[in-house]
Amino acid sequence: MSPESNCVREEQTVVNNVKRTYYAIVQTESALESVRQALAFYRELDRVTGDYVAQQVALKADDLEVKTRLAKTETEELRVGNQLTTLREQLNQLVGRDIRTEFRVNAIPEPSAFETDLAAARTRALDQRPEIREARLQVKQAELDKRVKKSEYIPDVSLAVTYALTAQFR
Repeated sequence: MSPESNCVREEQTVVNNVKRTYYAIVQTESALESVRQALAFYRELDRVTGDYVAQQVALKADDLEVKTRLAKTETEELRVGNQLTTLREQLNQLVGRDIRTEFRVNAIPEPSAFETDLAAARTRALDQRPEIREARLQVKQAELDKRVKKSEYIPDVSLAVTYALTAQFR
């Protein structure tokens, strides 16, 4: 194998790893947001259940069950947060930065109808190919050259009219 093909293969591997890590970060951030919302819910539920137990409207077992779910959710938040930190460090390492470099990723927008339309995508891809663009320009240039050649066959017609008036003054 040539050194160039090894270099290209390594580059493609790095690009694939960066993409996978990026998408994993987006997915993990979404999961962390979900866990944080659940955590806020369980904290409020714990507060309300504690008030109900104090008023003897709810059982102590209900309060313990809510506290257990709250603890599990807090543990899940730590686990997902650690996973996110690990993924960010991996991405920083893949792109050659210090692993402590902070960054944010943006959620990937939903594809538009234009992006999911196969015929439109093919047309756009063909329009962007340089050899096809060059061929279109050559066709246009040939058409213009043809018009120029046709215009050479048009005879030049000129008409000159001279009017002379001789006036006699007496």
